[in-house]
Amino acid sequence: GLGLATFMVKAMNEDVEGALGAARSIGIVMPDMAVNPLVLKEMVSSFLGDMNGPMQKASRKRLIKGESMASIQKTMPSVKDMKIPSHLTLVFRSMSLLNGLSYRLAPKERIIQNTLMRILGPHVMAAAATEA
Repeated sequence: GLGLATFMVKAMNEDVEGALGAARSIGIVMPDMAVNPLVLKEMVSSFLGDMNGPMQKASRKRLIKGESMASIQKTMPSVKDMKIPSHLTLVFRSMSLLNGLSYRLAPKERIIQNTLMRILGPHVMAAAATEA
């Protein structure tokens, strides 16, 4: 609910301190990300189904060159040293799979992303209102 929505709003607005505080409130610990607002923003964007951020593009290039996904993940700041509660890990992994499936079945419709925004929308608006 509100904690995740607050994290998303603050990360998308590149408010690092606010995003890290909101992340901690829902049990996410991100020590290496504290200095890079773009990593936070891209993490939320990818959760919402955007697969064209700078880190995703760089990862695809490395895969094309033959590097293993395990090797790539070790160097990605969005994965390294993060501690995420198991229930949120399940949600994030499920969203990743659903985003991929949605893209394959209906590439331009963004079914999962639209549903997610419809459900999270009121919480995001509440989180944004507390910022104002």
